[in-house]
Amino acid sequence: MNTQHGSPGRTWFVDIDGTVFLHAGYRGAPDIPVSGVRAFLAGLPPQDVVVLTTARLPEQQPETEEALRREGIRWDRILYGLPPGPRILVNDRLPGDAQTAFALNVERNRPWSDLARKIGAEG
Repeated sequence: MNTQHGSPGRTWFVDIDGTVFLHAGYRGAPDIPVSGVRAFLAGLPPQDVVVLTTARLPEQQPETEEALRREGIRWDRILYGLPPGPRILVNDRLPGDAQTAFALNVERNRPWSDLARKIGAEG
């Protein structure tokens, strides 16, 4: 991504199950968006990048991406086959001590209106 002109975008790493789609707890369940996710992601600036993360197997790519398209959910890249354990992000600070890494733990299947308030309060 070229950040020389205009504002550099942010990169959003977002888990799929329980955050973008309701966590059904078993395979074969329909992918139903979590309330507010569509509007939140659509409202991000165009220079932002949305990277979805998931423990879903790479073989599940066609149906996962079809569900995202059908539901109108914005995404740029997807990382499949990740371990279901904790996700850790490490990033360097910009000169002047500017924060460049943030993390939010949210309750499974929680509406994104709650998340938007939390992000607004923190950053």
